[in-house]
Amino acid sequence: FVSTVVLSSLLIVILVALISIFCYCLLLVHRRQTKKSNRYVGLLPDFDRSQEVTIYDILNDPQIPVIPWEDIVKHEKIGIGGSGLVWRGDLRVKSELRPVALKQLLFGIDNITTKLVSEFLREIKLMSAL
Repeated sequence: FVSTVVLSSLLIVILVALISIFCYCLLLVHRRQTKKSNRYVGLLPDFDRSQEVTIYDILNDPQIPVIPWEDIVKHEKIGIGGSGLVWRGDLRVKSELRPVALKQLLFGIDNITTKLVSEFLREIKLMSAL
């Protein structure tokens, strides 16, 4: 027969283990929530998905830099998406080259939809914040 002291000790050990597991789970949840809130989002452009983005908005937005064509070096194609080709490239900044991705629309001017243009302009605005 097991004495009352041994049973009491065993019960205390089990309770301490359960409390430790519970505290560890709380710690994991807290860390996960803290990570989400500490993510750097940066200064994203202010736009609403329901609002039309026009080429005028893109060209006159002070947050979106205008890059001259002569500062871009286009290399090989690295992918294709739903609306365009993606090319590896370099951007000349002062005396150094920085790697960039260049996107080219697949559609010609005759068969491009307003929705596609709006989505592409929205993507330009979003990517310029990175």
